[in-house]
Amino acid sequence: MTWEKLIEHAVEEGAYIPIFHPKALNELEAMLKSDRGKGNAVVAAIIKLCRNPLPRDMGGAGNRLGKRKGSGNLKPLLCAKLKGLGIRIVYALTKQEPGEDAHEPGKTVTILAIGTREDMKAYIEASRRKSDVSPEWPREWRD
Repeated sequence: MTWEKLIEHAVEEGAYIPIFHPKALNELEAMLKSDRGKGNAVVAAIIKLCRNPLPRDMGGAGNRLGKRKGSGNLKPLLCAKLKGLGIRIVYALTKQEPGEDAHEPGKTVTILAIGTREDMKAYIEASRRKSDVSPEWPREWRD
């Protein structure tokens, strides 16, 4: 079974739909080719995110990002950490409009970057890509 089918089957009804930035998709596929174990751990983390992508302080699986030295302001973004592997998945909560894709309209998790902790690679890449999405920022998260 491919990782796409695995995610499709594992994401429950009512869960957020995963959408990948094209470069994040390339990062995942490269990781699956180079180290299948790490790649499978990332796929499992994405499935977990789709079930509850909210920040930890709201009972979810993500960490809020703010200003980071070297990568700028990442405030509307969230991060899932695979601590034992040193991998970060940076994502945004977005809302899909009808007709935008083959999926049903609704809530989505847009994966912006998948990278290593070293040199803040995932955060720097996410900072470059965040202008490609418009995060759905719930009212209670705003300052």
